[in-house]
Amino acid sequence: DSSAMDIYDLRPLAKAFGDVVFVSVEYRLGLLGFGDFRNVEGGGCCSPGLLDIACALEWIRDNIEDFGGDPGRVTLFGQSAGAGCISLLPLLPQARGLFRRMILQSGSPSLVTTPEAAQKTAAAFMDKTGCRSLKDLQRLPGEAFAAFAACAPVTESPLLPRSLTEIYQKAASPLYGGIDILAGTNRDEMDYFTLLLGRDRAEEAQAAAHRRRLALLPEGAKEKAQKLFSPENGLSPYEACCRFAGAALFHAPCLALCRARRAFRTYAYSFEVPSGKPGIGACHAAELSYVFGNFRYGYAGKNAAPGVSGLMQQLWTSFAETGVPEAENLLWPPFGNSGCALVFAPEGAYARENAFGKYEALEELAYIPVHAAGLF
Repeated sequence: DSSAMDIYDLRPLAKAFGDVVFVSVEYRLGLLGFGDFRNVEGGGCCSPGLLDIACALEWIRDNIEDFGGDPGRVTLFGQSAGAGCISLLPLLPQARGLFRRMILQSGSPSLVTTPEAAQKTAAAFMDKTGCRSLKDLQRLPGEAFAAFAACAPVTESPLLPRSLTEIYQKAASPLYGGIDILAGTNRDEMDYFTLLLGRDRAEEAQAAAHRRRLALLPEGAKEKAQKLFSPENGLSPYEACCRFAGAALFHAPCLALCRARRAFRTYAYSFEVPSGKPGIGACHAAELSYVFGNFRYGYAGKNAAPGVSGLMQQLWTSFAETGVPEAENLLWPPFGNSGCALVFAPEGAYARENAFGKYEALEELAYIPVHAAGLF
């Protein structure tokens, strides 16, 4: 993906709130951005995509005043893998002090991989392309990297700590403490993959991943999860599988991060406006049209609720300005000890305590690298 795609058009949001300066950042993706080539002859790097974002932040610090911006009030916001990358930046010395706030839409530190998995992917790529050294890799066209495989930031590397457990522990420390966070997920995240792959392919892929996810849970948590996401609750077997997947990959990691951050300024949300497309609920990326005020593209469909869009835009921009998401006649309490989140529904927004509480049984999955364990 690229920020040049139509869905990421910032102009409607910029017009609605003229006192905010928006900057789109491109960073390397796939093997170019997150491959681990440290074992290659000539010495490669690991996860340079994160450093691309840090370099962009340096540029913003040095130049944003010329555009009317304030280098002391920089807010990063991203969605999915972009949110995952942003959530790791407080751990990078290269990015420290370059931003004040983060908005994480359906992404968390759990969207990472391990050195073993990343190096296995890199070795397979080199075998396929016939490369033997760093110089060989540098001769390849960019398309060769882009066409191979999706990758993710690598733990236990020069940039990131040894494990996800340590990353979440650091999120609760003063290192992360000076950064305000707004984070949330979409109620029906995995419906997106049904839309993307088609029902038959998605059903097959999710069934295999479902077995892997269950196998990683302790017995007590496994029983709770199976009871919560059971066809007995009125769900079809496939719907139960998708709800479990959304909880494991998105809701439980969001819960883990917000819990780690509850002593600091942290706000959570749950986006629950259906997409309007047949059989698709509030899926992954459904909120983008509302945040950007752009309903010509994306997944809003016929059920678009422009009032929700204006509200989200106001909350996002006020958070960027002050660290507190505010709108007229609306109180958004911080996550705190009550586990409060703001729910965005077709009719508007309201606060819900213990909003992610039902995902507690799956919180242990937040500490397992999503991409290394094949949880997708």
